[in-house]
Amino acid sequence: MSKKGFTIIELMVIAGIFVIVAGMVFANFRRGENSSTFLLATEEVASNIRKTQTQTLTGSIEQEIVASGGFGVYFNLNQPNQYLIFRDDGNQIYENGVDTLIASTTLPANIVISALSNNPLTIIFKPPKPTVYLNGGLVANSGDVYLTSDRIESKRGHVTINRITGRITSELEQL
Repeated sequence: MSKKGFTIIELMVIAGIFVIVAGMVFANFRRGENSSTFLLATEEVASNIRKTQTQTLTGSIEQEIVASGGFGVYFNLNQPNQYLIFRDDGNQIYENGVDTLIASTTLPANIVISALSNNPLTIIFKPPKPTVYLNGGLVANSGDVYLTSDRIESKRGHVTINRITGRITSELEQL
């Protein structure tokens, strides 16, 4: 009489292998999801700066008042999980209560603004060209925003605005 089939030990070994493989897949999935969220947050900061630049180029009207002073983005390390988009009153610097707040954008959980080329950092696009002002002046050639995530310690997000060309770039850098 021939017995065909698997022994209980063979079945337990196969089940153990499946559990190990599933655990590795799940761990890599979570790591990839965190990395994607971090990249998306960095790209969103750059996209919102570009949107502000485009509003200035198109002469966008906000609340039926032409933004002759331009539009801007304000970053402050005292509020590391958010940044502001506003319409400037014409002095090329953000003033709370004076400039018209368009949006307050909150970064995803566990992602913060960790460093700025200047703190605080105000980026203003003034029509019609638009001319780029960094902290009210035309001295600095670029402004930098750095993002970090407490879930990804080996990388940081970097958004750069070139004042001379108006080019806005974003990338994840290895630390």
